[in-house]
Amino acid sequence: MSSPLSHLSFSFWRNQRLPVLLQTEAAECGLACLSMVASYWGHKTDIASMRRRFSVSLKGVTLKGLMAMAQGLALQTRPLKLDMEHLPDLKLPCVLHWDMNHFVVLKSVSTTHAVIHDPAVGERRLALAELAKHFTGVALELTPTAEFKQKVEVQDYSLLSLMGRVIGLKRGLIQLLLLGLALQVCALVAPFYMQWLVDEAMLAADRDLITVLGCGFLLLVLVQTSIGAVRSWVTTVLATNLNFQWLGNAFAHLMRLPLPYFEKRHTGDIVSRFGSIQTIQRSLTTQFVEGVIDGVLVIGTFIMMLLYSPKLALVACVAVLLYIVLRWTIFKAIREATAEQIIHAAKQQTHFMESVRGVQSVRLFSRAEERKSG
Repeated sequence: MSSPLSHLSFSFWRNQRLPVLLQTEAAECGLACLSMVASYWGHKTDIASMRRRFSVSLKGVTLKGLMAMAQGLALQTRPLKLDMEHLPDLKLPCVLHWDMNHFVVLKSVSTTHAVIHDPAVGERRLALAELAKHFTGVALELTPTAEFKQKVEVQDYSLLSLMGRVIGLKRGLIQLLLLGLALQVCALVAPFYMQWLVDEAMLAADRDLITVLGCGFLLLVLVQTSIGAVRSWVTTVLATNLNFQWLGNAFAHLMRLPLPYFEKRHTGDIVSRFGSIQTIQRSLTTQFVEGVIDGVLVIGTFIMMLLYSPKLALVACVAVLLYIVLRWTIFKAIREATAEQIIHAAKQQTHFMESVRGVQSVRLFSRAEERKSG
């Protein structure tokens, strides 16, 4: 017979979801873990808000310091020393000590695997044997106290605040959109050449019509090539101007940041984030415009396919749906691999830059092989 308490429903804890928050500083993994657990229990927060509330040095935070921060959020703490077989008995989500110098959040445990949220990488699904290689045996359970309150404490950033003042962006995007639409119109009109040539001119053996069609579509190709050249030129000019203004604004802001910002971050990580501005710029300009144009082209092509043959249009729709399902299936794995690759690339860049900067000391103390293997 089940206990009467099992039928009780506590709406306060419904719809709980453990978010994935990545650390931006070298030693704020504990802060990120605490933010994830607090958000799970209803105190929606981000690392920026937590960073303003709790100060973390370059050495990171100890388990005692993490417990003090949790108590400041009205979370009850319970530090534990345990073996691997006792992981399923933990109150989840909880914080695990990782590799002697890191903290992660344990989301779930099964008989063979465990899911963790690593602030340095993201969500990871590890076999228990693999988890045992990193887990130090120290865990911290976090549960709400009577004083805990559900609230939202998240800093919002607008796209304009990230870009700063950029002149000529709207005009350039409109030009790219119009030129792209003109190219798509040319691409949609081009197939009619073969239809008119085969169905009309060749069947009627009308040489004059064939000549007119040839001249007309030769002119269409010239127009399409000219529009493509102008579009490439506009894209290059827009990208150059936007990079100059956006990177200039970001660099000026970077130079105004306090010294602790640079002390708590790896050099390669700063360079990687600064270089990601160009990726964001391409996504907001050329890729965004191309996405809109491709969407218009898809709609126009689908309408034409329905007019010609609804059965063939249905076959194309099924193929597209299969492609979407395939992409959705592998999207999560690709995203996690890409995030891990970016993190490792930043660390590699940091190691390289520090090695080049300190090459004199490395050579004097004969540490070249150590730097190479590190």
